[in-house]
Amino acid sequence: MPGNQKWNENVPVLVAIAAATVTPKGESAKTAAYDTGAAAMALVLQVHALGLATPQMGGFDRDVFRAAFSIHDDIQLIAMLAIGYFDDASQLDEALHEREAAPRARKPLGETSFEGAWNKAFE
Repeated sequence: MPGNQKWNENVPVLVAIAAATVTPKGESAKTAAYDTGAAAMALVLQVHALGLATPQMGGFDRDVFRAAFSIHDDIQLIAMLAIGYFDDASQLDEALHEREAAPRARKPLGETSFEGAWNKAFE
């Protein structure tokens, strides 16, 4: 995606986070996305422990990526993960600098964690 391309013009490593949705026995790999997410988080934690940056992106053209790397249909393309060095945010163009400098906010726990029933806010 164009916005992500700007962020990643000089990134030395881009990693595709992808899950095999079929087991070697030809069965549905029901925990593929969960397992892949756990592996990706382990990679992110290690990269951060090494003092590097790892922005993660869901915005990429999966069809173009799949065609460029001859990826089979039973592989779910989940995200891209950039691995690179932290740099001075003032070097970014105005739009990216503004986005990088904007305050971050998390959703309240009650919007993401439920108790007893779906959409019943955890208190």
